[in-house]
Amino acid sequence: MKLHIPAWRVIKTYLIIGAIALITFNVTAGLNWPPTLANYFVTIVWFLSTLFFVILSLTQDYYLLEGRNLIQHRFNKEKVFDCNDILYVNEAWSKKNKTLNFYDKFGTIHYLPFDKEGRIYEHVMTKGDNLISKEEFLTRFPNVKL
Repeated sequence: MKLHIPAWRVIKTYLIIGAIALITFNVTAGLNWPPTLANYFVTIVWFLSTLFFVILSLTQDYYLLEGRNLIQHRFNKEKVFDCNDILYVNEAWSKKNKTLNFYDKFGTIHYLPFDKEGRIYEHVMTKGDNLISKEEFLTRFPNVKL
């Protein structure tokens, strides 16, 4: 089952990053009033590249739920998360921010934005047989900050 990230989350992320890039590129081209041809060129290139990456991201970023696995597909790469390798899920933070925040068996943190219905969260919570409490996790990984 293909689960897509909500479009507004993708667009919002690219608009924030794009706005920072636009300001940086225009400062590099020189801030003049009235704008010069270089400023218009930079703005057009920025707009087209941002639009391209938004469309690409909306069509190529999704999740697959297969058995015990949660597969994150981004562009041409797939990352497989086995639910048995997930040790701790920060449930309060995940629900509040609508982003799955979990730690794997190596103590590495991962952030995955929820799909539209939040099915990836439900999948990990139901299929994760090795989930432990916060206290147990902190005793195993004392250097990890939650």
